[in-house]
Amino acid sequence: MARLFLALSASALLVTGCVPVTEGAGDINKAKPNKNLIGSWLDQEREPRTWVVDRPDVKGNPEGVMRVRIVEKNEKLESQKSKDALWFFTATIGKETYVNALVSDTDPDLSQEGGFKKWSEDPKRGYYAGHIKIEKDRVTIDPGDEMVLDGLMREAKFSKVGKSSVYQTTPGWLTAYLEKNGPKRLFASDKKSRTVLTRVVD
Repeated sequence: MARLFLALSASALLVTGCVPVTEGAGDINKAKPNKNLIGSWLDQEREPRTWVVDRPDVKGNPEGVMRVRIVEKNEKLESQKSKDALWFFTATIGKETYVNALVSDTDPDLSQEGGFKKWSEDPKRGYYAGHIKIEKDRVTIDPGDEMVLDGLMREAKFSKVGKSSVYQTTPGWLTAYLEKNGPKRLFASDKKSRTVLTRVVD
């Protein structure tokens, strides 16, 4: 999931597998900030690292777009560059919550005005989607079952586009699938593929 899913993916959100699609779970333009995620989270399983989630107020960004930065052990948040951040939004479908990380071939900087517009105009832009369970001081991210995804994509005759290798799905396809089927089949990856975070309490 290119660096919340390369980070929430390559780094952790979607360590192995992920649901790479041009149309995410939910609607980015209707999303609201998920305040339950704001703060610092510790990932102990893949070396001690801290995930810092916030919502910068950037002109042009949809209201629900948030940012995550992953700080490795012995590093400082201040040393993070804009390109190291991953931008995402969450959506509730039925009773379940899903997270969508924004990816594209152009890798725009959404911390600057115009960055989201550039991302949205990229014909090969997309999302890395995952299932997320948010408890009081614990977050579990499931990247999805890659074999199930590949089968669904072949059945629907969706092909991959761009360097991020996202499936070019029709608008609303993933949302409709999850409304009908829920997360149990698509997001049933091996437990080793899941990322578990615990809140850092000051």
